[in-house]
Amino acid sequence: MYRTLIIILFLFFGKTVSATNHNTGYSITQLSIQQGLSQPTVQSILLDERGTLWIGTKNGLNIYTQEGLKTYLHHSENPYSLPGNYINHIAEDSIGNIWVATQKGLSMYNYEQDNFTTVTPDAMYSSICVKGGIWFGGDNTICYYDYKDKTLKNIPIKKEDKDANPVDYRVQKILYLEKDKILIGTRRKGMYLYDCHTQQLTDFISDKQYLLTSLYITADKHIYAAFYGHGLYYYDSNGNMQGHYDKSNSQLQNNYILDITEHNGYLWLATDGSGIFMLAPQSHQFSQLYHIVGDYSSLPVNSITVLYKDKEDELWAGSVRGGIFSIKETYIKTYKDVALGNTNGLSEKSVISLYEEKNGNLWIGTDGGGINLYDARTDKFTHFPSTYGDKVVSISGFSENEKDYSHSINRQEPTALSLL
Repeated sequence: MYRTLIIILFLFFGKTVSATNHNTGYSITQLSIQQGLSQPTVQSILLDERGTLWIGTKNGLNIYTQEGLKTYLHHSENPYSLPGNYINHIAEDSIGNIWVATQKGLSMYNYEQDNFTTVTPDAMYSSICVKGGIWFGGDNTICYYDYKDKTLKNIPIKKEDKDANPVDYRVQKILYLEKDKILIGTRRKGMYLYDCHTQQLTDFISDKQYLLTSLYITADKHIYAAFYGHGLYYYDSNGNMQGHYDKSNSQLQNNYILDITEHNGYLWLATDGSGIFMLAPQSHQFSQLYHIVGDYSSLPVNSITVLYKDKEDELWAGSVRGGIFSIKETYIKTYKDVALGNTNGLSEKSVISLYEEKNGNLWIGTDGGGINLYDARTDKFTHFPSTYGDKVVSISGFSENEKDYSHSINRQEPTALSLL
């Protein structure tokens, strides 16, 4: 008799996110193995100029288009398949080539043949577009692919210091610090600055005792570096340390930061176990997005491996076991049914009556789940177990002259129940 509804409340939340109002104002759209992803741990994300979403996992490369998902894997009998299934990094160069770096080699995608050409069997982990080509950072190497001769070669390095040699260890990140000056972040040997004109390499930041997990340069040229288990460090453009955040001196709840990006005036930090923290650089305040059981607007999982901002300024996150998901600001929040007593949703998804008090509290009548009370100030629900099983078809308020407010709940049968 009554159509099943999922209640959608149009809540006019502000766009800033506070530590207490942690998940309000964001819509999460997830793509994981349930939708056909080859493996649920995502390590690299790219939205190319054609609008294709490339997703690198621990077991296969996936592309997502209007036609749906497609997976590419290594096949030993096919030399034009991927060299390996463990995807480290995906990049698009300045002339539209798509590069896929695996643990067993670096490949370029061929659009016309829909296959791959492997250019080196070496593992690569990072890249940067430069004039006339693209750089790749790997284990004990920094390579340069030249668009003209279509070859991969090592970049020339002139060292001021015999100890300044990032190719002795994995090159984790390569970023422009300024025009013709490139910051090279290594896994365990600190950071170096490379001058493209002089080909000179100099020691820049020597935090060599820690394991670098991410490196980011903001629009105002501040350098942020995350070291596994040691939180977040930040430096000026000359490499001088300006500060350090961890859970002992800030609102961070996790020192294991795996990736960093900048979005909507905040520095977004992906953590291994505590979701995403957002840092407001001017106030040094943190806010948090994380998974809450029964809250469908919260993050699907709390271990985030990679953050990616595409050319349309949309934010994507890759996770451990949760696939990939987009994170968008929204003014609409959807609530679904949860276990009885869970404050993050409804006792039953079929909503057939509503009543709003003057203070903003919303009474919700369900089809078999009894009555629910929603408090907009706390964004929480209260279930009333004594009414569970009732079909609540109407709710009304008593006279304002009464000392207490009451609500009459009419069941389908001619009986009435009052909650004081």
